[in-house]
Amino acid sequence: MGSQGSGDWKTFDTIDPRTGDRIAKIAEGDKADIDLAVKAAREAFDHGPWPRMSGSARGKLMFKLADLMDQNVEEITSLDALDAGKPLMLVKLVDFADGVNAIRYFAGAADKIHGETLKMSGSLLGHTWREPIGVAGLIIPWNFPTPLLFGCLAPALAAGCTVVVKPAEQTPLTALYYAHLAKLAGIPDGVINVVTGFGPTAGAALSSHIDVDKISFTGSTKVGRLIMEAAAKSNLKSVTLELGGKSPLIIFDDADLDMAVELARAAVFFNKGEICVAGSRVLVQEGIYDEFLKKLIVKTKEWVVGDPFDPQVNQGPQIDGRQFEKVLAYIDCGKKEGATLVTGGKACGDKGYYIEPTIFADVKDDMTIAKEEIFGPVMSLMKFKTIEEAIERANKTMYGLAAGIVTKNLNVANTVSRSVRAGIIWVNCYFAFDADCPYGGYKMSGFGRAKGLNALDNYLQVKSVPLDLNNSFMWISHLDSFNLIGKVFDTIDPRTEEVIAQIAEGDKADVDLAVKAARAAFDHGPWPRMSGSERGRLLLKFADLIDQNVDELANLETLDAGKPLTWTKCFDIPSTADCLRYYAGAADKIHGETLKMPQGFLGHTWREPIGVAGLIVPWNFPSFLLFACLAPALAAGCTVVVKPAEQASLNALYNAHLAKLMPQAGIPDGVLNVITGFGRTAGAAIASHMDVDKINFTGSTEVGRSIMEAAARSNLKSVTLELGGKSPLIIFDDADGEVCMAGSRALVQEGIYDEFVRKSIAKAKEWVVGDPFDPHVNQGPQIDRKQFEKVLAYIEHGKREGATLLTGGRACGEKGFYIEPTIFADVEEDMMIAKDEIFGPVLCIMKFKSMEEAIAKANNSRYGLGAGVVTKDLNLANTVARSIKAGMVWINCYHIVAFDCPFGGYKMSGFGRTLGLHGLDNFLQVKLVKGKLAMASRESDDRSAKIKLREIKFTKLFVDGHFVDAVSGKVFDTIDPRTEEVIAQIAEGDKADVDLAVKAARAAFDHGPWPRMSGSERGRLLMKFADLIDQNAEELGTLEALEAGKLLTWTKCTDIPCTADCLRYYAGAADKIHGETLKMPQAMLGHTWREPIGVAGLIIPWNFPSFLLFAFLAPALAAGCTVVVKPAEQASLNALYNAHLAKLMPQAGIPDGVMNVITGFGPTAGAAIASHMDVDKIGFTGSTEVGRSIMEAATRSNLKSVTLELGGKSPLIIFDDADVDMAVDLARTAIFLNKASASLSLSEGIYDEFVRKSVAMAKEWVVGDPFDPHVNQGPQIDRKQFEKVLAYIEHGKREGATLLTGGRACGEKGFYIEPTIFADVEDDMMIAKDEIFGPVLCIMKFKSMEEAIAKANNSRYGLVAGVVTKDLNVANTVARSIRAGRVWINCYHIGAFDCPFGGCKMSGFGRTFGLHGLDSFLQVKSVVTPLFNSPWH
Repeated sequence: MGSQGSGDWKTFDTIDPRTGDRIAKIAEGDKADIDLAVKAAREAFDHGPWPRMSGSARGKLMFKLADLMDQNVEEITSLDALDAGKPLMLVKLVDFADGVNAIRYFAGAADKIHGETLKMSGSLLGHTWREPIGVAGLIIPWNFPTPLLFGCLAPALAAGCTVVVKPAEQTPLTALYYAHLAKLAGIPDGVINVVTGFGPTAGAALSSHIDVDKISFTGSTKVGRLIMEAAAKSNLKSVTLELGGKSPLIIFDDADLDMAVELARAAVFFNKGEICVAGSRVLVQEGIYDEFLKKLIVKTKEWVVGDPFDPQVNQGPQIDGRQFEKVLAYIDCGKKEGATLVTGGKACGDKGYYIEPTIFADVKDDMTIAKEEIFGPVMSLMKFKTIEEAIERANKTMYGLAAGIVTKNLNVANTVSRSVRAGIIWVNCYFAFDADCPYGGYKMSGFGRAKGLNALDNYLQVKSVPLDLNNSFMWISHLDSFNLIGKVFDTIDPRTEEVIAQIAEGDKADVDLAVKAARAAFDHGPWPRMSGSERGRLLLKFADLIDQNVDELANLETLDAGKPLTWTKCFDIPSTADCLRYYAGAADKIHGETLKMPQGFLGHTWREPIGVAGLIVPWNFPSFLLFACLAPALAAGCTVVVKPAEQASLNALYNAHLAKLMPQAGIPDGVLNVITGFGRTAGAAIASHMDVDKINFTGSTEVGRSIMEAAARSNLKSVTLELGGKSPLIIFDDADGEVCMAGSRALVQEGIYDEFVRKSIAKAKEWVVGDPFDPHVNQGPQIDRKQFEKVLAYIEHGKREGATLLTGGRACGEKGFYIEPTIFADVEEDMMIAKDEIFGPVLCIMKFKSMEEAIAKANNSRYGLGAGVVTKDLNLANTVARSIKAGMVWINCYHIVAFDCPFGGYKMSGFGRTLGLHGLDNFLQVKLVKGKLAMASRESDDRSAKIKLREIKFTKLFVDGHFVDAVSGKVFDTIDPRTEEVIAQIAEGDKADVDLAVKAARAAFDHGPWPRMSGSERGRLLMKFADLIDQNAEELGTLEALEAGKLLTWTKCTDIPCTADCLRYYAGAADKIHGETLKMPQAMLGHTWREPIGVAGLIIPWNFPSFLLFAFLAPALAAGCTVVVKPAEQASLNALYNAHLAKLMPQAGIPDGVMNVITGFGPTAGAAIASHMDVDKIGFTGSTEVGRSIMEAATRSNLKSVTLELGGKSPLIIFDDADVDMAVDLARTAIFLNKASASLSLSEGIYDEFVRKSVAMAKEWVVGDPFDPHVNQGPQIDRKQFEKVLAYIEHGKREGATLLTGGRACGEKGFYIEPTIFADVEDDMMIAKDEIFGPVLCIMKFKSMEEAIAKANNSRYGLVAGVVTKDLNVANTVARSIRAGRVWINCYHIGAFDCPFGGCKMSGFGRTFGLHGLDSFLQVKSVVTPLFNSPWH
């Protein structure tokens, strides 16, 4: 790791800045030493293990380094304080903490470095790798020796780079100490090399070295320029520069003055001003300037300068004599140029490099002290008048590193933060750094970013790998069109109740034809096989046609839906075209990820079109909401069947005509199909159709429930629901007096309530109701008589319930469905008009006193679609926006929609998101393709696996941090499948116990610390949990082997260690849960939050009781959810033991109520969780039959989100060129591992040899006691499963399959079955179609690749598949063509936590593992706020 001395043994002194005395002699490295260090780093990169390790392995070593740092904190912090003259307390609380947090943050990111999988034009397949850049040279400054070292070193190590570090000559001691700790942590030699010395020699040699691939430098702009020149003159290496700054702190008149003074003092004098982001230019608005200056002088005189080892001291000495003299020279320059020295300005102390904190007032922009970076305790105070002047002066600098804003005004904060050209902007704070927050400069403050996942990019490079599939897809032209004939229905003009036209009334028969056409277009047509860019070009043409026909489309929508023509022409129709363009531009950016996996395996994912999508569209925005679903579905490559609302069908049909109009290069037949008709017939037929893969519905909660039930009862298709809302608009006392009447519940603070009511009435009376073709009209008719009468009935309810009718309340006009704008005041929360969605022009005004009351009232609704906040107070706006349970929060605006801004609901307002790239995800599914890079050797373990059974202690329910008996007092037996004897009696929970557990989880989520912790805090606790699992692996492995009949060697070596590693994977992801910042049109600023979904119910199977528990539990906890776990009744002991471990953790452990475990039976405890109104999410792994029941229960209750990982009948396809011995071994693993089953398709050329060897292999397979280390297969889980497998074997014999070996029970007791192989199996046999879940192999013969694909896809399941071949084209073609969520190539059962896992078709939806697994427990909230007078718009 670098030599201890230098090539010619020169040394230099490192100086104590307190006294000027020498601390130590340090080896002075130069070019020769750099050459040796780079040579070592190059060797370690080119030939060593570090870049070849899996990310998780690198992460583990980095975590060890962080632990060693914690153990040596006193030594490290003393060295930094001594070397850099920094207060010891500051070093401990800031510098050291920042460094160790950086190591842990990037250790957790090391296994989350993904490439992308690209769908390219023609027959090309492509993927990218993000690979370590190579040898990185890190040149570190002296002001923060620890945090700035690890700001570069941690991401470089996580990326897989090797490094040469050149610390500042003033502060070399800790870098050398860290190298020593890295050696102790096990980081391989040559990975970290430290060369101490001077910039002009060692630094210059490093930056110009021809074998260094990357330079990262933090320091002055002058030296940064030299480094960049050296990089350019040598090998054009990549450079990241974090350079100087002259950062403004802008303080507005409305600021809290005391807070502003504290911020200003800290911004300049913290760390002696030796910080590149120091707020050295303090711009103060003229209204508070004098008072601010007076208070600042007082506070500055309290700032203590002295020995940094004195805990009372605030400021130590400057770093060295040179910097000391430089700062004093700047102070003299300030005096000469006419600035007013207010305080300080002198050196202090008898020795050392101490300078008084210094303030200049009356500073002008052109003075040297206002322009140049001083890097010392000198503040320049400047006065401004307007926001425009402040922005202009803040930007009047060559630097752009940081800025601060102090104001209570949200609009000012947003506008200034968007307008100031700097890399980090602090609002009402300063120096607020976090490992997750990217940091870096604009202009001459450098480029590249430190911190956050952006920092990883500095040390990675992208490699693209295109492959030619040689026309692997069958391009079959399938042009299918049809016309609806027979029944018709009237579409009504809501202005007059007259018939506009008669529309074909489609029903189930028509839906069948449309789905058949869509399925043929998807399975055989060109649309999903086109490159994304080709699809995008066609969608752009479609958008152009919409623009060309805007008048016709707008007239139709106004006529059909009663919407004002001015609105449909200016918004609805242009927005549909723009929506198409947005997704057209995304069609060629649908990327999977490339995964670096352990054990010599290669993995990548595809994001593929989900298939045939059914889109059921409402009548309120017939065009816009059609294209909000249609555009992403088409961009994804899906084919669609659209069912528009019966009240507003004309536009959908006209758009279908436009799609057809497109010439030869148009959207192919069968891709877009429109069925007009009624919801109960055509809509129901789409929702329940077995060949529709996805439903997207926008409409009422009642109908949404029916659609979800239909999806559950049919093929368990994925569903996205955007349902009802009762959206609050919360208006605070400081709001602008102009009235905004939006949101059906207006909550108005009492201070402005009366004025708001008065102005609302006036506005309502100005609101013109009438013919929507009249340009002066604001409001047209309701959509139809049913809706018209429903709204009037709600108005009558409001009157009867005691609300005060202020204006409106009646129908108007002689014909048509017109209703006056209606306002109720004095509305109470329990009134029907305050609770139900009215969907008409009725405003309910409610009064509140405090922010807390407003939040409580706003959230007191079963809906959570949208909300608005009106206030000028930044803290209020942010607090309310974070606290409201709604999918979109508008701040000082309403109904602002942009295509990049995801939209959707919380609670019973649905799930899934439309718009934005999230909208595209609805129509994509993830497939994992995994291949073996090299055959890994197997190591045998001859150690005897003795049973070490202790007393089984944990048999009660675990609720709110305590083990408790079931409310009923009932227990049930858990059975040993080896002997059928009772292991223990377990508490039998039921609905009453589930209620208590959910109540505890809800309280922990709504009021407890878990979801409110930072991600890094949750991550640290999950790491501790993982350590406890490792420490108890023997006990946990024994319990699982005993209860589930699994091999002890397997549970101890794989299952239990995997649960700990799974926890670590998601612990490392907990602080990387990011929303997005959206640049929107119309001078709006938008951002998203990804928030925990709430209380999650996890229903776990018995085949992998620990591993599949943590596949859900780990991401749920990382996301911030609280959970109620229902383990399988056959295998409950491990879940209870893990609950005990969670409880074991000391005071800093997982809080009570976060994890609850209810043991019991599926029909009672499981059903109670699935149907519970206060559970927000269900994660279930198990059978398709039970999955359907769970989905129905979720639907009938609160429409909770569901992730299902269900059954499979997975094919293993073996081609002629396969290595037969390897193929036989893979088949054995695929079928008999964990007593499972699968079907196997064999190319006829090797069929006979494979069969012969498979039979021999099966006869060698040892069935017996799973505690015996020589055994390969234990018993089935219970008698029911045992008898079910034997029944399938009898079916196989009766149906004519050839039984080659096995087929019987074995042993005198227990549930043991011989490994069984059938040959000559046909596709229509029951053993070929059904999931057996036992040791039964079905062998089938095929001739061609096309036949193999067809046979593999001839299943209602689509969980996994395997391909065995040496031919790359065959492997890629089959992998792309198989409809399964995971495809293994030349391997099987290879898993990694970074690889998403889940099914297609009836194998479920949603994904476990990888970052996709985290998404299951998060929901997106969009927050939109306006910008005023920003130069960016």
